[in-house]
Amino acid sequence: MAEMLLDNDVGVHRVMRMLATKVRRRFAPVGEAIEALPGESLIEKRCATPTTFRQSVVIDCDGHSRIADEILDPWQREDFAALDPAWMRIAGKYEGDCKARGYLERPRGHSKTTDIALMAAYALLASDRKINGIAAAASKEQAQELRNGIDTLIRLNGWISGFLSVNKFEVINRATGSTLKILASDEKTTFGKTPDFAIVDELTHWKKKKLWSTLFSSVAKRNKCVLVVIANAGDDMGWGWHWNVREACRTDEAWYFHKLDGPEASWLSKANLDEQRRIMDAADFKRVWLNQWQTGSGEGLSPEDIHAAITLPGPWRHEHMPPIDCLGALDIGVKHDHAAFVVVGIDHVERRVKLMAAHRWNPRDYDSGRVPLKEVEATILAEHERFNLLGVAYDPHQCERTADELAEHGLPTYANPFTPKSLTQMAKLLLDYFSNRRIDLYDETSLLHDLHGLNIVKRGMGYTIKAAKDDQGHCDLGIALAIALRWADGTLQAGEN
Repeated sequence: MAEMLLDNDVGVHRVMRMLATKVRRRFAPVGEAIEALPGESLIEKRCATPTTFRQSVVIDCDGHSRIADEILDPWQREDFAALDPAWMRIAGKYEGDCKARGYLERPRGHSKTTDIALMAAYALLASDRKINGIAAAASKEQAQELRNGIDTLIRLNGWISGFLSVNKFEVINRATGSTLKILASDEKTTFGKTPDFAIVDELTHWKKKKLWSTLFSSVAKRNKCVLVVIANAGDDMGWGWHWNVREACRTDEAWYFHKLDGPEASWLSKANLDEQRRIMDAADFKRVWLNQWQTGSGEGLSPEDIHAAITLPGPWRHEHMPPIDCLGALDIGVKHDHAAFVVVGIDHVERRVKLMAAHRWNPRDYDSGRVPLKEVEATILAEHERFNLLGVAYDPHQCERTADELAEHGLPTYANPFTPKSLTQMAKLLLDYFSNRRIDLYDETSLLHDLHGLNIVKRGMGYTIKAAKDDQGHCDLGIALAIALRWADGTLQAGEN
């Protein structure tokens, strides 16, 4: 129908030429690119593929108008290339297999709204049949931004405005009847029929899960339905529903998942980022600009303090003289979490604690899907033989059998139940030893990852440790070190008396 209008309606041709002239006059730098494309079968030529569409549209670039395809960063091209086949399939221009699900994790200022607008506009313009799309944002204000992003795209491109129009929260293709409804997750909203495509904007800011669940279940009703989530890192790492959704998408083979590890946009200046770093709360800066997930309210270990603790060349070797006293700490996870064991040395002269060895067991590494306790016990006994351990402190939640086995071999064990008192002590000692630079580590990647995932949270009259959970476990090595610090500090205190 769009082609009939263009080819047969002289009035439409006249209107399109007038609009193109206005665009050329307003945006001289790209005027020639617009004029160079034939007026005949305009929509068909420009929407043949998402790439040709992006080569044909003008977008706003910090107050200047540029052809979209000319200014894309490599990470944008990578995301578009991965999802373009799915958008072409929705438009009836591709029949092959492709990934129709995408999760794009980007920091602030990384073209989330503009790229969503390009995807949605292409689908609405390229499809000859009537299709229905949903774009859901975190709030009414965020939905308004999304609506304005699409409206800006239409206003800057006269040839698009001949087909697409924007109402308050709806985009309509007047030629085909295709629609895009824009919703806010914090309002009571409905979207009627099963969508052909759905875009989820800033999922990590959604307060409630209901709309996400409804949308996700709806896309399964159409085999070719496209679903794209685009969001910043969140602040419920390891425990919230946003994190669980993100991790499920990241590990699912049907999904294209792409995370930016910090600011990569070519248009962001170092001076502006440095200003943000100086003035913003550290946790907010890490989440918003560095795209790092946070564990929620509370105080984490300073990255600077963690880095400063890396002073040792590696695990203890026989040619190195160990401190006088060594002890171990065990955090057991058999099926769902990892098992972790650390050995620390106590330097009574300098009143410091040193990491001597660290071990982690992942249940996914075993055919049974469970960590074999016999292997854990054998490793601990071998370390006892090396270090003549004073004992092993452990979380009694799942360790009683292992503790009994170790005791039978003459290794003392000490239960460290996670009571409010012990958790408060563990939390305070973690902060104390790292902030006062009283701990020495070697570059143990898994342990450092876990330490970054620990958060100290006020609870009642005391504190607790909130541990993030991901594919590397539940910060098990970090928790084991926290257990070890409690007993090592007690040993240091006892040595003074």
